[in-house]
Amino acid sequence: MESFFKAFFTEYLLDLVLPLTKGPNMHRLPALLAACALSFSLSPAAHAAPAAPVGNLSSNLGSSSNEGVKNAYRSLPREIRDNPQIKQIARDLGIVSPPAPPVAPAPQGPVPAPPQPRPRAGCPNCVALTYDDGPVADTNRLLDILGANRVHASFFLLAPKVNAQPGLVRRMRDSGHTVGNHSVSHPELNKLHPNQVAAEIAGGTNAINAAIGTRPRWFRPPYGATNGSVNAQIGNAGQAVAMWNVDTEDWRTRDTNQTCRTAVDGARPGSIVLMHDIHPATVNAAQCIIDGLRAKGLEPVSLDEMIPNPQAGRVYNQR
Repeated sequence: MESFFKAFFTEYLLDLVLPLTKGPNMHRLPALLAACALSFSLSPAAHAAPAAPVGNLSSNLGSSSNEGVKNAYRSLPREIRDNPQIKQIARDLGIVSPPAPPVAPAPQGPVPAPPQPRPRAGCPNCVALTYDDGPVADTNRLLDILGANRVHASFFLLAPKVNAQPGLVRRMRDSGHTVGNHSVSHPELNKLHPNQVAAEIAGGTNAINAAIGTRPRWFRPPYGATNGSVNAQIGNAGQAVAMWNVDTEDWRTRDTNQTCRTAVDGARPGSIVLMHDIHPATVNAAQCIIDGLRAKGLEPVSLDEMIPNPQAGRVYNQR
């Protein structure tokens, strides 16, 4: 009986209720969606239920931009909203946007040169501080610490986070920090097809360019997973490969004191230090690292200050 009910409900509910959703009765649409969701969530086999015939729902309904309808849909439990059939109904009604198209590689051609950095004179005792996987809200706190100490660093950013917080990326640029590319989805690039590698690089490049008006000169492969083919793709995009020779492993320890000790003890003139500003403990370690490096006679800087003319496709583990 239950299976019969679900099949009947799925096949005919919209046709029965649809006339009630026109004009002044538009507020009844959330109830329609909720009822559909219930019909699909009656059992573990719900996701296999046939899709409801939505046909020309958008044209029948007229405008479906009503914010109340959208808010009602968003208030449904996640397991209902994520049901493929219910989500498709919502898309057909214009309540949610369709999935974003895949990122295509940027057209090949000459890469516009970004503004030239202001290198340190000789930079004999420089150490490059680098942070991956942002930006996040706490990156603002890190920028405050760096600014108070007149220190520049390098940030390797993920495209979705750049798109979500372009103002924060502009703050990085305006404060003199190096803005670098860290891909779109943080994959192990050495396991991907070259076309996929190119798309990951291009997606990060395009997001940064949209945020700050210049394309990055540096790319850091996620996990450091690279090879000759990946490096060639990075070079084709006009970017240098930023690796490191001091790994704080802050992602593993999540310990402020340990991150500071590892960074300071391992640093030598020309070192590149790897960290992640997505971890509060790492942000907390910034002042300790700056003070510790300076006590050793070393000066924390950005990659653009330490290596002002990087070669596209070349791998830099240190200066």
